[in-house]
Order: sequence, then structure tokens, then C-alpha cells
Amino acid sequence: MAPEIILGKGYTFTVDWWSLGVMVYEMIAGKLPYGESIDDPYAVYQEILRIELNFPLSITSSAKDLLAKLLVKNS
Repeated sequence: MAPEIILGKGYTFTVDWWSLGVMVYEMIAGKLPYGESIDDPYAVYQEILRIELNFPLSITSSAKDLLAKLLVKNS
């Protein structure tokens, strides 16, 4: 879930870019960018809001660039 939605702020189509970024990240890295090992949805929301995006070493610089542009926190 995009940070804007978690915080209950107004949002636009940028939340769709966020969702695409999460999906692409998972397809490339084989795991979720946030909350991979967390069962509690609220803990996942807190991680999305607080944790900086990290990339596995196997992700190329061009993929990192794309993902960093898709997973922008507009909170």
C-alpha cells in the first residue's frame, strides 16, 4: 500500500506507480520491498513509512534506478 493511502492523505495516480514498483521489485528480486517476513499488516505499514528502500546486490543499476523512481514516498 502506498504511503499516501496508509496516512489517509489525498492521492492521485502516483499510488498506481507505487503498486507497479512493488510488483516489478518482487518480479526482479523475488521478494517484497517491504514487510517480506511480517505477518501483521500494521507492522508492514509502519515499515513502508519508516524504512528506506534497500536493494539486493543482484539488482542491476538500471533496475535500481527504475524502482527508485516508481517507489517514491509522497508522504
